[in-house]
Parts: sequence; C-alpha cells; structure tokens
Amino acid sequence: MRHLILIFLTVFLLISLVPLAAEAGSSRRLEPKRHYNFLPKEVQCQQANDCSAIQAVCSGWEYMNKAYAQKREELNLQLRTKQKCVVDKKTMSSAPEPACFLHVCVNSNAVKKHGSDCKLRQNYVDHFHSLARSCEEDTDCIRGLAHCGFDCMYRLFNRDAASFLGKWIDTYAANCETCEESCLDRYEEEMLSYMIRCKMKRCILVPKRQIKFGATK
Repeated sequence: MRHLILIFLTVFLLISLVPLAAEAGSSRRLEPKRHYNFLPKEVQCQQANDCSAIQAVCSGWEYMNKAYAQKREELNLQLRTKQKCVVDKKTMSSAPEPACFLHVCVNSNAVKKHGSDCKLRQNYVDHFHSLARSCEEDTDCIRGLAHCGFDCMYRLFNRDAASFLGKWIDTYAANCETCEESCLDRYEEEMLSYMIRCKMKRCILVPKRQIKFGATK
C-alpha cells in the first residue's frame, strides 16, 4: 500500500511540474535578443564607467570592459615585448576618454555629437561589420542599404546585428560629412544579379548564375 501511495505522489509531482517547466521555457524564448550580442563580451558595457582604455600592442588604444582589461593589458605587454614595438610616447601620453555607445566600449572621440572623428567612426563601422557577418544558414543573412560615405558598399550581416549596425551608420550620416551620390542604382543592380548566401559561416553575395548551375554546392 505504501508503495502505491509513493508512486501516486511521484506521478502527481511530475505532472504538476510540467506546466512550470513549460512556462520557464516560454519565458526564455520570449526574452528579446540584444542587438550587440554578436560582439565579444570583453567590449560590452551598460555605462561609460564600465569601460577602460588600455594600450594596444604597438600603438593606439583599445577600449573594453574593465572586468577584462587587466588580462588583456598583460597579453598586450607580452606581445609588445616579442614584437619589439617602438611606441610613440607623444601620441601615447594620455588615452582619450572611453564611452559606452550602444552598449559597446569605444573611443569617445568617435561618438561626440559635435566634431566627432568621422574616420574613427567609420573604422568602428568596418570593424563591427566584419564581426557581424557570421551565420549558420542563408536566412540568417540580410543586406542593408549603405551610405555613400562608405563608397556605396552594401553591407551583409546577420539579421540579429542589423539594428546595431544601422544605428552606427545613421549616426555617421547625421554627424559626419554628407554626400549627394545615390546608392540605389547599384543596389537594384546587385539585387538582380546576386543572391545572399551563408558560405563557410559567413554572409556573402553569390552571382545568380552560379546558383542556377549549381556551382555553390
């Protein structure tokens, strides 16, 4: 009799836990994806105080979360010794203030509302774009309209990073030099001639002719 009671209680508990597990699973699925999660955790931040500027291997500065800064600084020092870098002391006298822009630690000179360093801002866009092209399948990839300040180069990236990259390009267009060239003609031409594919875990453009004859398989 006791065995029957124990079996009954066990079954009852298992049945009662199923809805709780399902609810927990659904709450995890409903959590919105952070648009900056494609970037390394070392550079992510919530506020400027989270960020630190450290000397790069040879010259310049790197901006990252303080929690990872010391370990990266030690690694850079080891690499600097091996590479026998000559550091320009004048340019390395003091680091520009770090900023947390769109949850990423960056050089504050790149994100000033007035008089920002447009070349530096453009370098950040190029860097983030190179990190955002990872994919698992074709549907992960999208193509965004480029600003003429980037030579009408069309950006391919993972759709989860689209919001992040779009905001960076928008701030570039709003704060840096403008141009009157239209990229629409080139965009329409590429749409007719190319398809977006995920190859070797990278979003790329593939000529439709190759797809037609099966050359991409």
